[in-house]
Amino acid sequence: FFQAEDGIRDAQESRGLGDVYKRQYLTCLPQILKNDGYKETSFVTAVAKEFANKNTILESMGVDRVFGVNELRKTLKEEPKSWGYSDHQLFPFIFETAQKMEQPFFLGYATVDTHPPFDLPQDLVVFEKGDNPVLNTFHTTDNAFGLFWQKFQNSPLAKNTILIVMADHAIFPAALEKKYFPDLNSKTTFYDELFFAIYIPENQLPKKVEVYGSSMDLAPTVLHLLGLPVPSSFEGYSLFGSRQNYPNLIGMHEFGLYLNQKTFDGGRKEEFAMPTDVKCEEEKNSDLLTLCELKQYYDWKRQMLLTGRLW
Repeated sequence: FFQAEDGIRDAQESRGLGDVYKRQYLTCLPQILKNDGYKETSFVTAVAKEFANKNTILESMGVDRVFGVNELRKTLKEEPKSWGYSDHQLFPFIFETAQKMEQPFFLGYATVDTHPPFDLPQDLVVFEKGDNPVLNTFHTTDNAFGLFWQKFQNSPLAKNTILIVMADHAIFPAALEKKYFPDLNSKTTFYDELFFAIYIPENQLPKKVEVYGSSMDLAPTVLHLLGLPVPSSFEGYSLFGSRQNYPNLIGMHEFGLYLNQKTFDGGRKEEFAMPTDVKCEEEKNSDLLTLCELKQYYDWKRQMLLTGRLW
């Protein structure tokens, strides 16, 4: 996805650009939990664990065991029912695995049913008339999670386990095609509101927290709930703490740069652009961050990651 910077081209040519991104050794939540006494850390992905270098990335984060399609096949004794193992196949596995893990533990699971293409799960649960493949697929995941949630609530895990359900990104804009979503077609980006819910035993938090946040706030929020300090290297804030003091958000990845800022009149301004489309010829705005300034930060952070100087 990326073109090499001049100052690091030699190292990349000898190792390959993909190798540079496999291990970053950043300070991450699983390692922090292990340092605080957590006994086990595991992660389950429904596809091959080598996909996008998940295995090496997760291991460098402090995850002890990474389950991919090959490891799951040995336990489940059946073939995947989607482009990986379906949610109806894996939610029962997650429940059984959690019950067997030594406490306290960290267990993560990335589903695939809600990723395009949307017509692959063999155990699809259709929504209403079943004529919308996107809604069918999300309804299928809802159904699989609902069955898991019933078991979880009636198990000892419900008394001492924090359960977080969230999306890692908004739905792919191409999925909202005109045939099924005429009002949304060509009007969405990779950045949008995400589902985020937390179950906490003996919860004393409000039912709904009205604060703007992003995925960078997940780890600080979890550490806040556990009463653990948040490393100064983290860019996020706890959604139940100081996040409310920082109302502006930035987002960046190879598909786009995103700004969501509070304006002085109390409204919000959103901007989105591909990194290659940002031209830094604009005048600096003293009031709000510009996409040009965000692009400069994006380029700097990428180089820090590539050269191993960000931790």
